[in-house]
Amino acid sequence: MASPGDHLNRAKQHEASAQSLAHLLPEEGWRIVVNFYAALHIVDAYLVSKNPALKPKNHEDRACKMNQFPELRESRGVRFKQAYSRLRNLGWQVRYEPGYLSNRGDLDSSDADLATVRGYLRPKVERSLAGPTK
Repeated sequence: MASPGDHLNRAKQHEASAQSLAHLLPEEGWRIVVNFYAALHIVDAYLVSKNPALKPKNHEDRACKMNQFPELRESRGVRFKQAYSRLRNLGWQVRYEPGYLSNRGDLDSSDADLATVRGYLRPKVERSLAGPTK
């Protein structure tokens, strides 16, 4: 089973891949999808850091498990959850709606939403990985 650190490392790899794709693909779509999967691994790192049994089985399971934590749905968590939802929806449109054509605004939005997810959850996971403070 992947640890929270494994998920953070995978998220970092996806973020680097999204940047590399900018040089290979002029179309923004796949960079948006990779941004979503980076965010997904940050969320999984958070959930697994709370309890390894919380490793999601699929997207719907992840959404249900995210709702178990007030800090992900209240106060600043609302902003995080909105950003994650936008990334998920945009990534879905790019992958599964043949008529959908992404644009630079979509990519910029996905970059900003990934930054929101990263900024809100990564410090929480890193604190849990560091262990209790004395």
